[in-house]
Amino acid sequence: MVSAAITGIIGFAGVLIGALLQRFWQHRKFLSDSKYEAYILFLKSLAGSGATKPDSEARWLAVSGMIEAKSRIALFGSVDVVAALGRFSADHQRVNSENFDELARIITLMRTDVGAGKIPDLDSHIRGLLFDVRR
Repeated sequence: MVSAAITGIIGFAGVLIGALLQRFWQHRKFLSDSKYEAYILFLKSLAGSGATKPDSEARWLAVSGMIEAKSRIALFGSVDVVAALGRFSADHQRVNSENFDELARIITLMRTDVGAGKIPDLDSHIRGLLFDVRR
């Protein structure tokens, strides 16, 4: 009878631990996916705002997407990305050739945050890829 009780307790503990671990991993995946989606929305909105006419509906949609992306980044982004993007947003109202370097650094932080890795001179490659500018 004691062994049946012990077996029951061990079985229940196993189920409980399994449920807690599953919840933990689901939450981590949710945070990771949310962060990834926020960074992608930021880049899509950035590209959209640069490729549209100033007073067009497409421009308004890009700016709206940028606001949503920044809100999501504020919630789900890493501390480094939030701080860098906050400084960038406070200092620059528009993206232009003078702030490409800073924006490339932010994108490098985003890549590192989602585990995409970092290679030597990555900022320069990002500038070339997104802004057609190399240094």
